[in-house]
Amino acid sequence: MKKESEHSLMQIILEAALAVGAGMSWWMVGNLILGDVINLAAGVLKGGRLQS
Repeated sequence: MKKESEHSLMQIILEAALAVGAGMSWWMVGNLILGDVINLAAGVLKGGRLQS
């Protein structure tokens, strides 16, 4: 009984850590994409069309 509860607790912790890790990586990817889009828009606004 004790081993079973320990196992499930470890599983819950592991799943929570995986969920947090996935959320963080998605957040970072989203920020990187957003940053690229903002840089692209800023370049176009500064007259980047003529240079490219």
